[in-house]
Amino acid sequence: MISPPLGAFGSTDTTEAFEGNTGPVFDLLAAADSAATLSLGAVLHPDRAARLVDFKSRDQSRIGLSEVLQSLERTIFAEQESSRNRAIAHRIQTRFVSTLINMSGGNAAVGEAQSAAIGLSSGGGQVATPDVQAIIDLYLKGLRTRISPGLLEGQTIERAHREWLMANIDRHFERPAPARMPVVASPETPPGSPIGGGFMETCWLCD
Repeated sequence: MISPPLGAFGSTDTTEAFEGNTGPVFDLLAAADSAATLSLGAVLHPDRAARLVDFKSRDQSRIGLSEVLQSLERTIFAEQESSRNRAIAHRIQTRFVSTLINMSGGNAAVGEAQSAAIGLSSGGGQVATPDVQAIIDLYLKGLRTRISPGLLEGQTIERAHREWLMANIDRHFERPAPARMPVVASPETPPGSPIGGGFMETCWLCD
């Protein structure tokens, strides 16, 4: 059946309506995509990813960004029993790969969109650090190998989806880089006395 639009019930408020691709019918996959965007935006926020890299460098026993990505992969690419759940999983997998490609490419809009999604304000143009981008690039290359379908899998929807994800990863690495100076911006020096100049600044970089 085709569900009637909200206007049929006298309601004109569409604030909480998902923008789907199925017309008046509730788009389950769009809802799953929206939920995945919100969750991945929180877990993979550029600031949080940078903290994971920093804390891992101080203590190797801590969970790092690579471990978080591997944990997400185990959940997102887990085997699904029904075709309905597989369709939802495909949409979430697509969002996962797209989020990583955006972060790897240093897309400033990623940080802003993710901050807004979880109510954070990290400043305009928030992007992943060079270390985070390098780890994500390495992870994407490994993911491409792991999701490669087997030779005996046949022409299935699962195979088509995985080959499409692989092609997106390939396009990410093969696309020409934007014309810009190949430099990394340095952080601004905080105001105040010189480092080590005060009695309370005995070791500015100590843990």
